[in-house]
Amino acid sequence: MDANLTVVTKNTIYTSWLTMTSRQIDCIKIVAFLAMIADHANTALSLHNGWLMLIGRMAFPLFALIWGINQARHPEIKQSSLNRLWLWAVIAQPCYYLVVMNAGTAFWQLNILFTFAVAGQSLKWFRSGVTIKHIMAMIIVMAYLPLSLTSYFIFGLLLLWCSRWLFISKNSGRILTLWCLIVILLNIHILAIVAFGGLVLTIVVWAIFGGLKSEGRILPKNFFLYGYAAHLLILGGVALCL
Repeated sequence: MDANLTVVTKNTIYTSWLTMTSRQIDCIKIVAFLAMIADHANTALSLHNGWLMLIGRMAFPLFALIWGINQARHPEIKQSSLNRLWLWAVIAQPCYYLVVMNAGTAFWQLNILFTFAVAGQSLKWFRSGVTIKHIMAMIIVMAYLPLSLTSYFIFGLLLLWCSRWLFISKNSGRILTLWCLIVILLNIHILAIVAFGGLVLTIVVWAIFGGLKSEGRILPKNFFLYGYAAHLLILGGVALCL
């Protein structure tokens, strides 16, 4: 952690979030991953279960918070990491379509890995200080938006950018309010109770595991990338056989 980040961290009321152990973060990843599986199973198998849909609303906000922590801890975004993310987003896309096709989703609607890839890539280019890269960042965002209607549209990108801002800003209280508002906007088109329920579940999970101090990793590196593609492949295969 560089000196500038350390200074900022000391001035934020959310310092404890940045000092969470790898095991705490892994536990939150597991909850988020299970919530995502529940949501995708609900769609792929046409279960139309309201509880599974509600549980699924906390998956992306939890992953976004973890992404924000990682961005704050490692301010320099490596292109090699982004390239890996782009690759797995492409690999997962056919499986994603198999999962959502029964819901009437078009094949060109992109999976959530593209949201993380676009958010990280545009952020890297915007921070480069090079005009042409600023233009490239705007182009990639504009090109992505029409393809992201099942991946939270502009609100998905805003939540990821806000999650990063949350952990490096001195005005974390105000940004947290904005972050909560964006979480609500992610799902307000479904039902208000679903949108607010997703926010409440996210905060509850974060509070529970954020207060448990323990050491040692549980999950392997890049678990989310491999697990995301694998669970889509399994659910997509089941949906195709039904």
